[in-house]
Amino acid sequence: MSLGNECISEESPSEIVTDSLEINSNYQHINSFNSIMSNRKPDDICILHINIRSLRKNIDKLSNMLSTMQKPPHIVAVSEAKINKSDGLSFPTTITGYNFLHSDSEKRSGGVGIYIDSSISYQIKTDIPNVLNDSESLWIEINLHKKPCIIGVIYWHPGYDISAFTENIREILHNISDKKLPFIICGDININLTQQNTIP
Repeated sequence: MSLGNECISEESPSEIVTDSLEINSNYQHINSFNSIMSNRKPDDICILHINIRSLRKNIDKLSNMLSTMQKPPHIVAVSEAKINKSDGLSFPTTITGYNFLHSDSEKRSGGVGIYIDSSISYQIKTDIPNVLNDSESLWIEINLHKKPCIIGVIYWHPGYDISAFTENIREILHNISDKKLPFIICGDININLTQQNTIP
């Protein structure tokens, strides 16, 4: 599991989109991760992203991990959930204390979901597309500690046209920026950003 250090800048969202690229992700053992989670400030919005590699196979592990945390995350985003449109939800996805939303994949892999703490009000952002070129995404707006925030999770299937995908992402970022709200995007886009000079 990887944990990214996130911050919300005082700059406008459009400046954040065009002027920053920070890659700061460290692998964490569950004990160090629990320590980080338990030390967070009361007003923090805590989001955990996991590439679950099949929610059906790993739902019990995820549920057990969350149940051991003294301060579980407000949002758990999962990518590569392997929920596809032909099968639908043919297995249990319930985790105590959370509501579950999902965007299914046309393919056997992929698909995304968001677990939202059941005490948090949310709305699905239907004005942000959830099907991109060879990818799936899901967007919500939450209001936690009187702070509205847009949260999205994306999974892009590797091996397809990166330029079409990035053009769609560009349009989505401009759409979100126009809303003048802080936003957090998590997921697995399968593009190595450290090789941006060699990947067209």
